[in-house]
Amino acid sequence: MNLRHVHYFVTLAEELNFTRAAARCHIEQAPLSRAIKALERELGLTLLIRNTRNVELTPAGRLFCDCARVALEELELGARRARRAQEGAIGQLTIAHVGSTVYELLPSIIRAFKRGYPLVDLRIRQLTTREQIPGLIAGDIDVGFVRVAPDSGQLAAARLYAEPFVCAIPDWHPLAGRESVALGELASSPFIMLMRSPAPSLHQQVLDLCRKAGFEPRIAQEVEQIESTVGLVASGIGVALVPASLRKLSIRSVCYVPLCDVAEQVEVWVAWPREQASPVAQAFLQCARDTLPDPRA
Repeated sequence: MNLRHVHYFVTLAEELNFTRAAARCHIEQAPLSRAIKALERELGLTLLIRNTRNVELTPAGRLFCDCARVALEELELGARRARRAQEGAIGQLTIAHVGSTVYELLPSIIRAFKRGYPLVDLRIRQLTTREQIPGLIAGDIDVGFVRVAPDSGQLAAARLYAEPFVCAIPDWHPLAGRESVALGELASSPFIMLMRSPAPSLHQQVLDLCRKAGFEPRIAQEVEQIESTVGLVASGIGVALVPASLRKLSIRSVCYVPLCDVAEQVEVWVAWPREQASPVAQAFLQCARDTLPDPRA
């Protein structure tokens, strides 16, 4: 069925006058008349009663007009939604993130994205870097915030952010009131560490920093989630080196003290399927780049 002919018919049904309908459709009366007759032949119906003075709709014409008007409105709505989907303005996006990013990095990006793309349905999951990789490759995760760039040709990644380490210590600790500490001053304190299996890069980075400072950390407890380190610090079990963004996790009896002799930082990378990034994912990635400062600065 020729949609242009349907549009012409609905316009004529609203005007009940060929001259006015032709003007609205930006065509001459003769082509309009031919289009209406072609539509009637295609449908096998008489839609109009024509005479020298006016045009009337037949009962079949009135019914078809009502249905056609709804159909044209739905088609226009569908076209608008399809255009917005192509632009990344509509759809669903599954985001995965490592634990500490939820305190500072992720909220600022999501706030900015929701302002520009309020109709996108966000699904957010907290997973370790290691857990995210299979989901990204399979397409179950659209965008992942990870600690290291994935070693996979199927994934693309960009360094997004870097933050310093701070020391989380109990408020009764002798170093708690200091403006900063040297890492070596913590050599005698028991450490709370992330397990190697869920966070191998961060686990190894903390070990390397301690060894560079001249001591082997005495590990009192290992945990699976980085947030748990702060809870155990509050209980007095030990101290922990954590990303600075965890300072947003305010727990009574825990102090966060900067390290004056550690230049190394904790990196956050954003990863996505190299060949499958949807328009929604591309829009989110651009929003992340626009929201955060240039990591090269």
